[in-house]
Amino acid sequence: MPLFLLEIEPSTVTREGSQAVIDALLAQDGAPAELIESQVAADHSRLFTILEAASAEAAGQVVAELREIAGGVQGPDEVRLVGAELDDIKALRRGAGYLVEWDIPAEITMDQYLARKKANAPKYAQVPETSFLRTYVREDTAKCLCFYDAPDEDAVVRAREAVSTPIDRIWARRDRPGHDELLMAAVLTEERAGLGLAVLPAAAGPVLTAVGERAEAVDRGEADLWDGLRDLGALDLLTAPLPVAVELTHALARRCTPTAFSLWGHRSSITYHEVTGTQLPLGAADGTVPLASGMAPAYKEEAGLGEIQLVATDLPGGAITVSGVLPWCSNLGPGALIVTPVRWEDGRRAVIRFPRDAGGVRVTPLTGLTALDGTSSGVLLLEEARVPDEDVLTRDLPQFRDRARAPFLLIQTAMCLGLAGAALDAAEATVDDASRQVLAEEFFQAAADWTALRAELVHCVESAGRVRPVELVAARLESALLAGRATRLEQKVVGGRGYALASSTSRRAREAAFLPVQSPTETHLRHLLDRSTRPGVSRA
Repeated sequence: MPLFLLEIEPSTVTREGSQAVIDALLAQDGAPAELIESQVAADHSRLFTILEAASAEAAGQVVAELREIAGGVQGPDEVRLVGAELDDIKALRRGAGYLVEWDIPAEITMDQYLARKKANAPKYAQVPETSFLRTYVREDTAKCLCFYDAPDEDAVVRAREAVSTPIDRIWARRDRPGHDELLMAAVLTEERAGLGLAVLPAAAGPVLTAVGERAEAVDRGEADLWDGLRDLGALDLLTAPLPVAVELTHALARRCTPTAFSLWGHRSSITYHEVTGTQLPLGAADGTVPLASGMAPAYKEEAGLGEIQLVATDLPGGAITVSGVLPWCSNLGPGALIVTPVRWEDGRRAVIRFPRDAGGVRVTPLTGLTALDGTSSGVLLLEEARVPDEDVLTRDLPQFRDRARAPFLLIQTAMCLGLAGAALDAAEATVDDASRQVLAEEFFQAAADWTALRAELVHCVESAGRVRPVELVAARLESALLAGRATRLEQKVVGGRGYALASSTSRRAREAAFLPVQSPTETHLRHLLDRSTRPGVSRA
């Protein structure tokens, strides 16, 4: 099917205006046209979008819908893809370092353009540091958009000179500070808006938008974050495979970290059922029954940093009673089910589940938290709480830890990167010329670190059954540290406005302040990495 270019002006020249356009595009994705990729100007004044549709009329239906929220739409203009395969673009969802626009002279026909491009393409080898990725050329040859990866703008200029092709406008990704910029993105607003592990269904777009709109109310304790999670559950996303779960957590954290955190606890608890072959309780799949992960004591004990505080006593028939304390657990709303480890005095260990509202269970709510009051967190006190044999998920704790470790840490890492990326995007959107110059190195390093950690996260997810624990730990720690640096950078750029508690800048900074104490804590993670480098200690 043919491809079409839309050039869209949001109704408001803001990040929210651009996101509204993207959400509208996602809501229509697949019918009547498929969204291939979209690029958003750094000042949010324009979006360049590529659609695949059966006809200009079909693409025009998307335009008709966009006119309700967009200030203006140019197109659809049919374009031809040159230098790449469409299936590869759909699969990789890969952005580019630079975009070059050329307004093609009127006397050049399409045949002349293609012949010229074919003849000149081998000359790119004269500038090996620059990689040509793809071109979209309008069928009326009015203009073309060329994508490149290169170490700097000069390398792109040299490559264009090598192929004797002019530059009318050149745009760089934001991790290359110092000139006009355009964010290269697959489907969503910025490149950092997605990890590239999975494409979320179009119906998730409006839900994510609503999560973002409720973030401030959730922060004030005036909205229930589970409204969003239940909406995602209705789309069968709470039980989705790990790549989708990681992608979804990242998308949520960009908008509301407490919601992403609650998803992590719920999805991790689903993992605990999966790795033990235990059937999920009714309501867990759609989010009507919250699942709470109380697994921190299991991993702290493994690291030699504490002992499981819930003590089990056997009853006839395989049931047990449990007494003790679980110092911190979240998702403790009404009807919640908690999954946690227990120990016997004789050294045995197990993983159990029990209802929050069971006899012998008391919850002391944790309130007045810096940024997570919406997560229904509390201290659990158990006094001879009875747990039937069918609610003992496994009695092999070491094997359980090994099987659950990767999802447990990878979903957390996605949350950290989502928050970090949102802070970097906000900083880049508001930075003035003076701050850009003074903070250029911090911007560049943070952007480069985000890109590297995103690649590491993708590698770990795709190799989840084989990746070494030390790699999981390192990615989780570095992502949390980056979130801290990114939110501080945003605060520097935004200034006094970001000091107001009601601001998104303040909210993100407070969310990032939680990461060093989220289990595994920064101290726990550093301890694991330190231990892995000692002589005689395996890094496996």
